[in-house]
Amino acid sequence: MRKLSVILAVLTVLVFSGSVFAEGMPVDKGSMMASGGFSFTSYGGDYYKDSDDNSMTVFTINPSVASFVIPGLAVGADFVFSSQSQGDYKTTVFGVGPMFKYYVNMNAEATEAKGLIYPYIGAQFIYQSMKNEYPVGDDITNKTTQFGFDVGVVYMVSEAVGIFGEAGLDLPSFKS
Repeated sequence: MRKLSVILAVLTVLVFSGSVFAEGMPVDKGSMMASGGFSFTSYGGDYYKDSDDNSMTVFTINPSVASFVIPGLAVGADFVFSSQSQGDYKTTVFGVGPMFKYYVNMNAEATEAKGLIYPYIGAQFIYQSMKNEYPVGDDITNKTTQFGFDVGVVYMVSEAVGIFGEAGLDLPSFKS
């Protein structure tokens, strides 16, 4: 449990570290980006409870880091950690893979980032290990891959922090 706590603490620092930019604008060559998301969900009620009356909980964290290799093109890595439990049943997922995003600079003459909007398109590939732990019988570990595509916008609330809005499509593939 301590190892899991340390991993979650490090990932949380990555997620909340904000964006760090080189001199110039956020999408200029040499700028760095740290982003991500997290969620905690507790499912209850008769629909989600198992035969022993256990509800389900899910915790997910997915940080990303990237560097702009040319103006507008960010290349980096996505990371995934997810834990789902219901009674004595537990599923844990770890994943990592490359990501690419292209940001459109709609105002190249701007001298400050605050208030700017950057539309973008992106793609990523994630390799994941999913471990299912059962109360009786053998645990099962699956290897999965996932291609993802997304479109979105970033609204810059300051020179170094932006709010993302994104829609995407994920195409998973499972292998036992």
